[in-house]
Amino acid sequence: MFSFVVDLIFIVLLYSMLQLLNKGVDLNSSCWQNYLSLIQVKRYAPDNSVQMPEITAFSGSIKLKHADRGVFITTSTFTQGAINAAKDLNITLVNGEMLTNLMIQYQVGVEVKEHYMTYKIDGNMF
Repeated sequence: MFSFVVDLIFIVLLYSMLQLLNKGVDLNSSCWQNYLSLIQVKRYAPDNSVQMPEITAFSGSIKLKHADRGVFITTSTFTQGAINAAKDLNITLVNGEMLTNLMIQYQVGVEVKEHYMTYKIDGNMF
């Protein structure tokens, strides 16, 4: 589980620096413990979901490069067929919502616009 978290942090950090490409595998990542991870990134409009053929094509790239794992990131969503294929092919999926949450959580590629403070009554004072 820890290596998965490290991979996701790595992905979010790299995502902010990527020129998003549409040519095969976007990143080769050598993670610790000598795992080779391939990362595919697609910037799609919100109404254009990643479908199963993109996942199976990416799986072929993973096999050809003898990688240990693959991570497919999109700014949109995945169809159910893509989700099922990724599960069967052991590919980690990161959709736009998850990517946004990771970027906010690790403050990568985002800026704080406003801070809000909330208060509660200190019961010891009354």
